[in-house]
Amino acid sequence: MALRRLADTVAAESAMPTELAFLEHDEPLLANWLHMHVARASGGETGAEVRAVGLLLASGYHAQADIPQALDAVSPELSVTNLGTLGSRDEGAGRWVLPVLERAVAGVGGSDASPVVLVAAGSSQDQARADLRATCAMWQDTRKGSVLAAAVTGPDPRPDTVIAALKAHSSDVILVPLMLAPGALADRAAAAAEIAGARCAGTLISVDHTPPELVALIVDRLHSPPSV
Repeated sequence: MALRRLADTVAAESAMPTELAFLEHDEPLLANWLHMHVARASGGETGAEVRAVGLLLASGYHAQADIPQALDAVSPELSVTNLGTLGSRDEGAGRWVLPVLERAVAGVGGSDASPVVLVAAGSSQDQARADLRATCAMWQDTRKGSVLAAAVTGPDPRPDTVIAALKAHSSDVILVPLMLAPGALADRAAAAAEIAGARCAGTLISVDHTPPELVALIVDRLHSPPSV
């Protein structure tokens, strides 16, 4: 699994025990993971400090509410430091992601002149949609081809609509998922690209590759104090 490979790589680079927990769709669920560590801390089995990094690229509801609420609800026997999400100290996903996106484009035969559709999972939160637009703007500043935003869910335009607009001017359109790892939403983005006749790049990480920029970001976050 791509995320477990990421956790293993971060653990090796940071020299910190690194585990995964999930808000939904997989185990262990974050609330259960925290409860287990509270029990261990109470029994003296483990240290009583946890440093948490949210594996999210935008400030949607999970980042704004679900994760902070779960971490804040922990017993005082376990000290939890919320180090934010992957994009929380930059506008959009952060500049670390730009070389990762360029390699994704190159991986499907594109260049910096290829028009791209940057596709997020989607959100009803204004800040999350602003984060997507900020990432598009940052990436646009570094390349010749157009960078337009789309989302699989939420109010933003759907990938097929944006692909069609770009294909009116260029046959060389590439869809790039702004998604951390493979999953159902990435599959929907890929299906939309296929139907619309565009090539589709992979997600930021895969079972075979973990971008060093992402690992460096997380390791730096784990070793740094939280933002004030």
